Amino acid sequence: MIESSENLQKPLEAMEYRKRVLQLCITGYNKKQRSQSDLLFFYKLYIQSQIENKCFNDALKTFEKLRLYSLNSSNPQDVKVRFCCP
Repeated sequence: MIESSENLQKPLEAMEYRKRVLQLCITGYNKKQRSQSDLLFFYKLYIQSQIENKCFNDALKTFEKLRLYSLNSSNPQDVKVRFCCP
């Protein structure tokens, strides 16, 4: 459906489908059926779609919902620790 919407040049419709896919991925991640990399990939696609549709405030809000690591941290080790194995 996303590809069809893009081919028909309906970016808002494609964005809504990406949001639904992201919601399914979040559900799968919470049930341990999806990996963290899958989750990040679908967040990336959804945020890109929001930016393409000039929904910048929504993109920022979506980015803030991504609670895998603190974006307020000035220490790059926080990100490294979160994504590396112990």
